[in-house]
Amino acid sequence: MNARGWLFAEEGSTAAEWLTAIGTTAAAVIALAIAVWQHYSQQGVLRAAQKEKATLTAITGLGTDSVTIQNLGQAPVTRVRVVSVTAVLLRERIGPSGGEYAGLGAARVDPPEVDLLAPGDGKTFSFLDWRNEDEDSPVAQEMPRLEADVTYQYTDAAGARWERKGNRVPQYVGGQPLPGRTVAVLGERLRARARVMRSWPRKGFTKKSQARKRQERLERWRAGGDRPQ
Repeated sequence: MNARGWLFAEEGSTAAEWLTAIGTTAAAVIALAIAVWQHYSQQGVLRAAQKEKATLTAITGLGTDSVTIQNLGQAPVTRVRVVSVTAVLLRERIGPSGGEYAGLGAARVDPPEVDLLAPGDGKTFSFLDWRNEDEDSPVAQEMPRLEADVTYQYTDAAGARWERKGNRVPQYVGGQPLPGRTVAVLGERLRARARVMRSWPRKGFTKKSQARKRQERLERWRAGGDRPQ
């Protein structure tokens, strides 16, 4: 076989190997994409159900000096903690929901946390030691104020940690990942495979790289190192 024929034969073999690799990887990417879609659908249902259950830990009583948080679900919640209590302080109350602004107040809570709320159980947290945050000074317990904003956290039976302000939608803040975490990992793998496939034409099939490889093989053949027997 002359040099030209040997070079084209070797190039054809290399191209076939590349095409086989591309086909294999493409099939794997498609299979992975299907798996991601199926997994995402299943995990989405579970995630929505867990978020809905998280709303069952709620404030059922709020007064000027305390808040009651109750577990309205069918599974226990743990580490129920009042993170913050704030309220607008009034120098003088005007009507049922107004008055002269005196500052933003914050209170200490007793107890700050309870370990467990069984299904149906509730716990009352008292507001103590109000302070005017604007003036950094203590205020009298009886000072008029508007209804308090209460932010609290709790851990559901699956181990996910939630934070809720009043009875707004709970926000996931840590602990056991919600269903669907695996989807993000699979998605990243899929994107990584796609990046590899996009890089192949630039590395293996450009005119310059093919010309360089052809020249290198020709020089090796002339030197006798790779000459076929």
